[in-house]
Amino acid sequence: GPMTAGEGDGKAAAKKPVARGRKKKQAEPATRGLTAAQTAQGTPPAAVAKLAAAIETEGGSVLAVFRDPLGGNWQILAALPLEIVRPTPFQRDLSETHAARLAQAIDGLDRFLDPVIAVRAEAGVYWTPNGLHRTAALRALGGRTVTALVLPEMETAYRILALNTEK
Repeated sequence: GPMTAGEGDGKAAAKKPVARGRKKKQAEPATRGLTAAQTAQGTPPAAVAKLAAAIETEGGSVLAVFRDPLGGNWQILAALPLEIVRPTPFQRDLSETHAARLAQAIDGLDRFLDPVIAVRAEAGVYWTPNGLHRTAALRALGGRTVTALVLPEMETAYRILALNTEK
């Protein structure tokens, strides 16, 4: 599993109990997660390799398979055909104004700089819990492809969707 801060350093975690009502102490700088080199090391689990193969079969292109620097979880940066990326069900409604503003900004830069999160829902269908407006903007511009951070677990998409609808 992912390494946690302090794991394997031989020191016992002697922590004082935190008094209730106090703000959580901020983590010490550079003590959590992976080094830059570690994000690209290791062999992806079978489920991640299978997902990468599915992306390629379904018209996408795997750009990178790597581990998230904070939690060490495997994920895939991919280019996906826009027509196979859909909003996660139960998502908030599209704001036409927001999508139009995004389209204008993306068009002005001539770059799509903010990949969406996606999960594979079924063969040839990827759901995005946080890319409704960016994918709508790309469609309005006639875009063919969207860059996506494809996560191997559906639960993470639902957690992101919940965070986005809490606002």
